[in-house]
Amino acid sequence: LRDEVRRVVLVRQDEARRKAEEEARKLHLAPRPLPPARVGERYEARLPIMGGSPPATATLAGSAKLPAGLAMATDGTISGTPTAAGDVKLDLELADSAGAKANGSIDLRVLPAPAITTATLPEAVIGQPYSARLEAVGLDAPVRWTIANLPSGLAVSTDGRISGSTTATGTRTLHVHAEDGTRQANRMLELAVTDLFAPAEDPLPAATAGQPYRHRTTVRGPAQEYRWVATRQPLEIAADGTVSGTPSQPGDLPLQARISGADGRSRDAALLLPVNARPLIQSEPVQIEVGKPIDRAIRVEGGTPPFAWSVAGGVLPSGLRLDPDGHLRGAAKDPGTSTATVAVVDRWKAATQADITITCEPAKEPPPDQDGQKQDQDKQQADKDQQGQQDKGQQGQQGQQGQQGQQGQQGQQGQQGQQGQQGQQDKGQQEQSGSDAAAQREAEARQQEQQAAALNQTAADRWLEQLPDEDRDVLRYQLLDGGKIRPAQPKGPQW
Repeated sequence: LRDEVRRVVLVRQDEARRKAEEEARKLHLAPRPLPPARVGERYEARLPIMGGSPPATATLAGSAKLPAGLAMATDGTISGTPTAAGDVKLDLELADSAGAKANGSIDLRVLPAPAITTATLPEAVIGQPYSARLEAVGLDAPVRWTIANLPSGLAVSTDGRISGSTTATGTRTLHVHAEDGTRQANRMLELAVTDLFAPAEDPLPAATAGQPYRHRTTVRGPAQEYRWVATRQPLEIAADGTVSGTPSQPGDLPLQARISGADGRSRDAALLLPVNARPLIQSEPVQIEVGKPIDRAIRVEGGTPPFAWSVAGGVLPSGLRLDPDGHLRGAAKDPGTSTATVAVVDRWKAATQADITITCEPAKEPPPDQDGQKQDQDKQQADKDQQGQQDKGQQGQQGQQGQQGQQGQQGQQGQQGQQGQQGQQDKGQQEQSGSDAAAQREAEARQQEQQAAALNQTAADRWLEQLPDEDRDVLRYQLLDGGKIRPAQPKGPQW
């Protein structure tokens, strides 16, 4: 049974390897992404076309378009200088010299040019803790920051955070520099330091267009009571600094207010409220492989984090789930195509839904180079086992049947049999060492064989006691290799 199972496994592995080799020889697009491009930098990369009869050609399919500034040659080489950042999915049609055709798709990411995106810095107050975070795009982590002309008491950390406390009032122009070792970006920013007080947040936490907004802001300054008065009314600002209302359009919404302190001093303050568009789910089809674990995020544009996701209709493929963070996780169990309606709600209760089509393709066999070595080892082991079975076959079918019955009833018999085999191996080794030692080993081996035979016969007797009385002597002789009792006239069927 063991040899048959091993043979079946090897046959299936050979079939899988042949099938994988046939698929690899077909014209296809390898599942590996293109290297990212960058705005303003020369780019050149070739599509990973595999198999088929070279040379192969590639063309864009349907309404697919390359990013602005890039072009694709017929051999699949994409080159040029992109002018806009973004992610593009390219649908392709492939053909080779033998007339074979195939379809495929690949993602191309265009990174933005290096730039510092922070446009303004919050106002600082003398003697009060200050904190501001700088942001940049188009640079690879880690980004190193340096700032010239910072007020005394303030410093910038390696992650781009300005912190500390200063006593120098006035407005300073800061020279901000960021680099990653290969690329760099520069920007001039102004930092104002006042001896009064200032809003604690600039800008305010973002809102969502068309949704009710409510947030209470505070004041950085001496510990005292402050009173807010709104001077412009796109939204309401309560005396305690609570901003409330419903912004109608996405964009940056400026707010004007006057802050008065219990010490009699007051000042005008400008607040900025970012307003995001309503959330919109990117309902792109999802293609996965049966049995392969995935962790894929469903993309959403607009809205204000945090988001809460759920399944509003339909059924996800068996084995998959949609977590509240918007990630599809799990491993599909069955092939097929299904459609589920997913819903998302943002921080300000703006909700939207979209249908997601999920295609589960049958599991692909592993490539031959992953299991080839193991298959060769299994074949070698199978050959060895087959040779061993042929050698054991010379001892007779009756001995093999006796050993099987003994293994099913008494585990100690296998141990004694191993001792007998070890004794035979020791006998052969001692014959090479000298005649005296060989004789001694041979005697010990015979004694061990006699002990093993006695134990085997005892175990067989215990097993035979459970059977009817008739033909016990016949069964005992047929089950034991070297049994001493042989009936003069066998009865019943011969096993």
